[in-house]
Amino acid sequence: MKGRKRIALLCFLALLLVSLPLLAACGDDDDDKTPKPEEEEIVIGFTLALSGLIASSYGPSFKYILGTFRYINEVLGGIEGFKIRLVWSDWAYDQATAVIVLKRLREQHHPVMWLAYEDFAYTGVLDMLERDMTPVISYSAFTPHLYEPPLGMFFALYGVDSNLFTGAIRWILDDWEASGKTGRPKLGTLHWDNPWGNGHKMAGGYDWAEEHGVDVVERTFAQGALDLRPQLLGLRDAGVDYLWFNAVTSDAVLVIRDAKAVDMWDDVKFIRGYSGEPYDVLEIVGEDAEGLYEVSDMEPRTSGVEAFQVQDTIYKWAEGETRVADFVMTPVLIEILKAVIHQAVVDVGRENINGEALYNAFQKLENVDSLGAFKEVSWGPDRRIANRFMKIKQYTKTDLVAVTDWIPMDDHFGKAFRGVEGWPSVD
Repeated sequence: MKGRKRIALLCFLALLLVSLPLLAACGDDDDDKTPKPEEEEIVIGFTLALSGLIASSYGPSFKYILGTFRYINEVLGGIEGFKIRLVWSDWAYDQATAVIVLKRLREQHHPVMWLAYEDFAYTGVLDMLERDMTPVISYSAFTPHLYEPPLGMFFALYGVDSNLFTGAIRWILDDWEASGKTGRPKLGTLHWDNPWGNGHKMAGGYDWAEEHGVDVVERTFAQGALDLRPQLLGLRDAGVDYLWFNAVTSDAVLVIRDAKAVDMWDDVKFIRGYSGEPYDVLEIVGEDAEGLYEVSDMEPRTSGVEAFQVQDTIYKWAEGETRVADFVMTPVLIEILKAVIHQAVVDVGRENINGEALYNAFQKLENVDSLGAFKEVSWGPDRRIANRFMKIKQYTKTDLVAVTDWIPMDDHFGKAFRGVEGWPSVD
């Protein structure tokens, strides 16, 4: 009996399967009831340290990154007809965590491009990037082998300390000569002893400085330090004339406080490495920051170039307020995405956009429109650093202003992976 019931059930299911297409054909033709294809999109992966030692510097800018991608999709209507979807995760400034979260983003969302604040967060997944052929736009460059042609997947935009250091040396020599002093200027350096902190001396930066006529005295300090007077006293006793320091906002405030405490501030010219956050320092210490110098490869906010105007528009639209900063990240990023996606569409067509198409497109990008922010933004088959020029800026009581024209930088970062004779000098 049970067998006959089982046979009857199977016959019923067979008839139902045969009739389903007929039932569907007799249904309503209303478009609302017809599943629509998913919207065409380009997925970009992103990591930043929302927790950990540097969260205080990067956390505030995160909401503006999210607002930028909303602006791209909702105001600009996407790029080349694609909606841009940003998927992100916190790597907590820990490389083991970075491997986990990056692989998770890859498995869940399959980005065809990545964004990185700190390139060394990706060192544990380089094989994944190369296998997927997914390029990475890095806001700064610290890890040379990630960029090494012909396969290097990373394309850096700005804030490359190893190159900025060479421009700072050129300025020191000019400033020393203009002051009428004789002999060799002495430069002190004060920094973290990690990839970010050591970035300025990459590829023999200190040797290069010595060869060009500047003596260097080095001191390091631990992340999270609360007192820098011992290091500063050592540099003072060494007789430094200039002092380069890499520092997040909290450390910059510490340098200013302790330099004044040991009576160095008025006798030594302090040069802050690239930050883009002078207004955070000014908000905390006010006029005490006046006179501090800073290196940057982009125009200051006070220049009033179009990029800052566009950035203010985006920020106000996205968040209802404008964060006062001195780096122009969002509008230039939009222009880069426009250029690379357009080039990829020209190369392979809309239907074939993938990581490899975008990677190949990056190597054809010359003179991307930076809306006045940079002297140049160009990449190529053998070029992974977008620009080769910088300016020296100086803190006033309320602002940051450029005190030089564009200064050429040597590409020490490129030399670090191509050999000293590999990339041409701008000399």
